[in-house]
Amino acid sequence: MKVMNKKIGVGIVILILVIAGFFFLSNNDSSNTTDDSNTLDDKSELSLDAPWRNTVLEDINSGESYKISDFLGKVVLLESFAVWCPTCTKQQQEIDKFHYIVSGGELVSISLDTDPNEDKEKIEEHLERHGFNWRYSIAPVDLTRSLIDDFGQGVVNAPQAPVVLICENGSASQLPRGVKKAEELLDLINERCS
Repeated sequence: MKVMNKKIGVGIVILILVIAGFFFLSNNDSSNTTDDSNTLDDKSELSLDAPWRNTVLEDINSGESYKISDFLGKVVLLESFAVWCPTCTKQQQEIDKFHYIVSGGELVSISLDTDPNEDKEKIEEHLERHGFNWRYSIAPVDLTRSLIDDFGQGVVNAPQAPVVLICENGSASQLPRGVKKAEELLDLINERCS
């Protein structure tokens, strides 16, 4: 009986190690680049013709059509989010505070809902509840795929509060994961777009 219990115990330990190894590898997979490693130099050569830059989007707040590439020459904060994600809402609250720090038309904020299960009505309810007033759009599947191609799967992992910073010259880099405070956003823009 002792030998049987010992074998079961060893089996459980091995199973735990295999599961832990799986999670470690999936979180450190090179195709799922951590946000911290994406510097301006890593992404400065991204094509200005990438589909995510040139897909026509509808701004849910204004009803106007636009493309991300329309804002070349301005700093753009491009946030990927989902309405159900409380971390995303916290990031959007920081972006809202950031708008009070930075005035003028040289900065553009775009929030892209990348959850295929959410629709315009859910986003409108979200905007009304929180009073957010910058560009909000639903990301078409092709745009989402293009973002993943350029930045890795983490760019659409809503609980990581993904934000891509696009500088005036069109260079782009993913900001560190997690909620970025308004002051931190300003520091990152000054550091990466100077």
